[in-house]
Formats: sequence, structure tokens, C-alpha cells
Amino acid sequence: MHRLIRLSAVVIAMTIAPMARAQDLATIRSGQTVHGALTETDETTNAGAAFDCFSVDATQGETVELTLTAEGAGMTPLLVAMTGCDGEVLDAASGVNGRAVLSLTRAGEFPDFVRVTTRGRPTTGAYVLVASGPAGAPPTPAPATAPATAPSAGQGAAAAYGPGERSGGAAICAQTAPEVREAALAACLRLAQDTDTGWATAGWFERGRRFEEAGRYPEAIDSFTRALALKPDATDVRFERASALAAAGRTDEALQDYRRVAELAPHNGEPFLGMARIHAGQGDLARAIADLDAAVDRAPDYADGWAQRGAYKAGSGDFAAGAADLERALELRPENGVWEALRALYQVKGGDAQGHETLARLVQLNPGSTFVLKIQVEALQDSGRTQEALAILDGAIGNAPDAELYTSRYSVRLKAKAFPGAIADADEAARLKPGESLYQNNRCWARAVAGIELDTARSACDRALQLKPGSDATLDSRGLVGLRQGRFQEAWNDYDAAVRLAPNVASYLYGRGLAALRLGRQAEGQADIVRAIGIDADVARTYAAYGLSPGAV
Repeated sequence: MHRLIRLSAVVIAMTIAPMARAQDLATIRSGQTVHGALTETDETTNAGAAFDCFSVDATQGETVELTLTAEGAGMTPLLVAMTGCDGEVLDAASGVNGRAVLSLTRAGEFPDFVRVTTRGRPTTGAYVLVASGPAGAPPTPAPATAPATAPSAGQGAAAAYGPGERSGGAAICAQTAPEVREAALAACLRLAQDTDTGWATAGWFERGRRFEEAGRYPEAIDSFTRALALKPDATDVRFERASALAAAGRTDEALQDYRRVAELAPHNGEPFLGMARIHAGQGDLARAIADLDAAVDRAPDYADGWAQRGAYKAGSGDFAAGAADLERALELRPENGVWEALRALYQVKGGDAQGHETLARLVQLNPGSTFVLKIQVEALQDSGRTQEALAILDGAIGNAPDAELYTSRYSVRLKAKAFPGAIADADEAARLKPGESLYQNNRCWARAVAGIELDTARSACDRALQLKPGSDATLDSRGLVGLRQGRFQEAWNDYDAAVRLAPNVASYLYGRGLAALRLGRQAEGQADIVRAIGIDADVARTYAAYGLSPGAV
């Protein structure tokens, strides 16, 4: 599914939910044009977007091409073909510069319903839906010697599609499954050769999205840049380029794109969320919160903005304000169980025991939810009920061993300084998920904090960095290992790399300062330590608990 927002610790993947009402249903056939509007009184998807539902009236074998044009400012149109308004999603097309095109052919299990909605914000506004026969002649069948689908991306750019082939090419281009990605990329490249600027922009945009889904960020950025050369004010293209730039670590350029999107779409909160995520990743929660202040000021009904601001406020220690922001997010989207669990957690952390009752109820309502169970465990431990938390995890692991559950128990044991058990849990999680960097980092961190098995810890950190190069959290872990081992230059190098990635994280600065002091670079080391304490006054106490201080490294 197309991804516009990535909320750290808050967001869950959202899908289109079957929630149509009978009175929303209308019929459209070839030759008709519908002028409609998505309003706040319409039914909404789980993503919070209003929608209208149409039955597509077509004869056997007839192809109907639907063109959805958004007339509301900043709207990104989305057409979704379904087996019914409350049925299975079969195909979808999203728009570039306010237009989405989807071609449907009645044959066998014909997707005879289409949902008109939006992707991202705003979720309401006027639209025009046009139904027509295929543009030009039907698509020409490929020669017997040619592949049935578009050529692979490695074969270079093929000729643009003919007018009657565009919809078929767009359908291939929109495929997101990894096994058909090369065909999709090639189809997108053919669309990008079109002499029609709208189709060409769509081709480059969708090609960028396919690259982005594969984690091929440089190629995604290049494709989005080519789309922007054709349509410089396409906000959805620029937003996606910002996301790809951020994922590639080019945060300054990403921030520039997010700011430009905010200028072009002044009532859209999403670019501010993108900026907030970058600033939070750099350890600057105050700036991230300020970004989200702007998001909810410009878009007061932007539930994701309220939720993420609540998470950041809680992260900065203001749990009451965090809970209040989650309360507002839930008013806008009351069905979000993740937010309800987080609100309850922040209530507990802020001293309100009522949050425990909410979490117990949510666990009963969602017996298979590892996330809710982990939140309940964290709340119990924060209230000093460590044994109760461990008993819950013991039972859950006994019923269904899972890497996330082992990691949750690892966290509880590590905080309780039960190091042998924490190390065993970290190792078991890594055994279950050997290819994930997080679990290798936990193996490293548990041993680094305990000050034992340091060679094993270093090997685990090395493996984590192979799996996820440039992880500031893992560099921090290996930096602590270096301090423990007396390998101070290596420790300084790791902490310095972490600081460059996240310059406002106090523990990274403090660790770099300790390493510099031990290397005899007194002024440099003291400057880092003073700056770290200015960010977090408790950081010296944290390192002292490891037996590390400026006078005793």
C-alpha cells in the first residue's frame, strides 16, 4: 500500500475498510460524468478519508475507463476497484496533479464497484468522475515472440504506450508485489516517455514509488526528480521525494522538500510530520514538537499529527500533555486501539492508575495483539509491578514464542538488572529473527550494560551494523563496548559517528566526551560532557550506573 506517513511508535498500517452505506451507492456507465463532493458527513475509511461508492454498469467484455479529477485544493484522488462496496479490494489507482485513471473490464469476476476517495490529506472536497470507453483502439496484442508483460527495467526505455494502451500500462506500473516489480518498473518507464505531460509525470512518479518500496532510494529520488521537472508544483511527488531523501539520510534536502510542500498545501499537516520525524531522529524533540504544533494549527483535524505530538511530548517527559494529545487524536479517530493503548500508558507514567484498567480491557478485547500486551507490561513495570509484568510475559511466551515477546521480557529484565535473563532473551529473539539488526543490537547492548562477554557484544554489534549500516543506536552500543574494553579511539569513532547522525542525543555526546577525556583531549571531552548535561541532566547518572564517569573511565 502507498505510504505517506511513518509515525514512530504510533502508526499502524492502514487499509481501506469495507464501510459503505446503501444510500452512498450510485451507478455510472460509459458516457456519463458525475460531479460530486466528499464531505465530512460521508462514511470514511480506516485511514479517515471520506468516500463515495459507485456501481459500474458495463456489459460482458466491455471496458470502462474511469477518470477521477479532484477539484478540491490539495486533494490527491484515489480510485479503488472492489467486488462490492463492502467487498475485496481488487485494484487501485492514485493521482498525480489531481487526476487518477483506472480501467475496468467486465469478464468473470468483474470488479463492478468503484470507491472514490483520497490519499493523504485533505480527505474532503469536490471531484469529477468521468466514465468512457477505452481511449482509441483496444490495446494491440503483443507479437507471439514478445513477452506478454512490459519488458524488464534492465532492457532500457521502450517506446511510449499508444493512446489505447495507457490504462493497461498504468495497471502494470501500479503493481507493488516484489515478484512483478521489474515488469512494473519497465511499464512505468514506458508511461514516462508519453508526450502527454500528465501521463509522463505519472510514469516517473509511480516508478519512483516502486523503487522506494524496494529500498532503492537513489533511483527513487532520480525518478521523483524527473517527475518534478515536468510538474514542479506536484505536492504528492515532492512529498514522496522528501520521504526517499530522508530514508537515504539526505535530511537537509528532505527538509527543503517538506517545507516546499507546506507552502504549496498550507492546510496539510503531513509535511510537518515529515519534518518532525527528521528532527526527532536527530534527537531534537523540542523542534519536532514545534513542527507538529504547526501541523495541528494548520490542520486541526489531523489526527496523526495530534497522536505523534503526544508521543513526542511523552518522550520528553510530559506525560500528561502526551495523554491529552492522544485524547484529541482519539476524538478524531476513536477506533484506533494503538492510540488508546498509548494514551493509557502515558496516563500511568503520569501517575494516573486508571490507565491500568484501560490496558487490561484492551488486552481482553485484543488477545492476539503483541503490541497492546507490550504496552501493558511497560505500564506495570513503570508502576513497580515488575513480577506481575514478567508473569504476563512468561505466560505469553509459553503460549506462542515470539521474538517481540522475548524482546519485551529482555527490556523488563534489563531494567531490573537481571542481566543473565536479559541476555538469554536477547539471544533467543536474535535466533528467531537472525536477519534483523534490532535483535543483534539488543544482544550487544545487554552485554555492554552488564559489562560482560564484551567480545561477543562487539561481534553482535558488528553484525547489526552489517544488517543496518549507519544505525546510530548500534554505534552507541558499540561505543559503550569500546569504553568497557579500553579501546577508546574506537569508542570515540563510534560515538562521533552516532553524534553526526543524531547531534542532540545526550548519551552519544556524553560517551564521546568520556572517550575524548580518556584519550587526553581534555577541552574537547569536557565540552561534549557539558553539552550532554545541558540536554539531559540525568545522563551523568546513567553512565555512573555503568561505572563510567569523567574521573573513572
